[in-house]
Amino acid sequence: MTNQFKFSDLSPRAVTLKLAAGVGLACLSVACSASPEEPAPAPSVAQGVSVSAVTTLKAFELTRPQRGRAEVGSKAGGLAAALGGDVAATKSAFGAAKGDTGAVHTAIGASIKASHTEDNDSLQLLDESVTRDTASALDVGPAVAKTAFLSAFSGLIANGAVDGTGLNPAFAKLSHVMQGEGVSGQSPVERIKEYVHTVPRVLNGIEVFGAGVEISVHRNGKLARVAAFGPTVTSVVSDKGSEEPSGAGFAFKQTVDAASADARVKAEFPNAIVKPVGLRYWLPVGVARAVVVPQHMYMVAHSVNIGGQQVKGRAFYVGYSSQDAGAAPTTWPHVDPNAKGDPRP
Repeated sequence: MTNQFKFSDLSPRAVTLKLAAGVGLACLSVACSASPEEPAPAPSVAQGVSVSAVTTLKAFELTRPQRGRAEVGSKAGGLAAALGGDVAATKSAFGAAKGDTGAVHTAIGASIKASHTEDNDSLQLLDESVTRDTASALDVGPAVAKTAFLSAFSGLIANGAVDGTGLNPAFAKLSHVMQGEGVSGQSPVERIKEYVHTVPRVLNGIEVFGAGVEISVHRNGKLARVAAFGPTVTSVVSDKGSEEPSGAGFAFKQTVDAASADARVKAEFPNAIVKPVGLRYWLPVGVARAVVVPQHMYMVAHSVNIGGQQVKGRAFYVGYSSQDAGAAPTTWPHVDPNAKGDPRP
C-alpha cells in the first residue's frame, strides 16, 4: 500500500501546500477551501530588507482578476510548455472545457491535467505520467531537482506565462511530497516523491500571502507539477528596483509593531495555539480587489483539554493591521458557530 503526503523541511508537519482532490494538484492553502495547515516559519528578511527596521510602509492595490477562458488558456499554454505539453492544444482545451462555478478543469493530451479556480486565480497543471510513478527507485536528490526547478522557472518567465516582478527563485521554499510504503504489521517506509519549490510573490521584502509560483520535480528528475496563483499587484518599479504603489496605493508610517500584535493575539485567543506567520500583504479569499496594508499574520487553533487529552480545533488565520491598532482583525476561514459537523448518519 502506498500513501502520499506533503512535508516541509521548515516545519514539523505538512504545511503550505496539500494535494487537492479530483485532479491531484498541489495548491497553496489559502487557495483551497480547506482548513490551513501549520505554516512554515518564514524569515523577516525576504530580499535583504529587515521589516522590523522599517518605519515607513506602503499600501498596494491587490486584485484577483476575473479572467476569460481565452486568457486562462493562453497562460496555461505557457505553463504546459514547461511540462512538455502542446501550447496550442492547451489553449484549445480551455476554450472547450466545461466548468463548475468558479472553476475549470480540463485534460491536455494523454497525461496533462489542468485546473483554474477563480477564488485565488489559481492555475495548476500536472503530468500524470510523472505523478503516478510511485515505483521508481531513482532519486536524483535536491541539487539536481533544484537545477530542474530553476530551468523551468526561467522558462516560465521567458515565455510570459509568469510576470517575474517580485519573484526571486533564490528565496524559493522547499517542501516535499512524501510517499509512505508499508505492509500490514510492519512500520511504513517513507521516501521523497517530489521536491516542491515555491517562490513567493514579494513586495519590497514583504510576502504577498497566497501568491507565487510553484514547481514540483519528481524524484526521477522530471517535472511533475507547475502552478501560478494569487492576486496581482498594482505597482510600478522604481529606478532603484523597489516597487511603488500606483492607483489607490499610498505610503504610511507603521504604528503597530510585531510586539504589539503578539500581545493582542495572545489576549484575544488566550487558550489557543498561536503560530506567527509574519508581516504579509493579505487579500482574503472572496475579496476581488482592495487596497491592502501589511498585516501581522498568525495561524490560530483553539485548544481544549477533555479528559486529559488536548483537543485542537480547526486552524484559521488572523491578521492585524500595521497601520491602525484599533482595526478589526481579518480572519479566514470564517468560523461558523452554527456548524453541526458531518451531517451524514
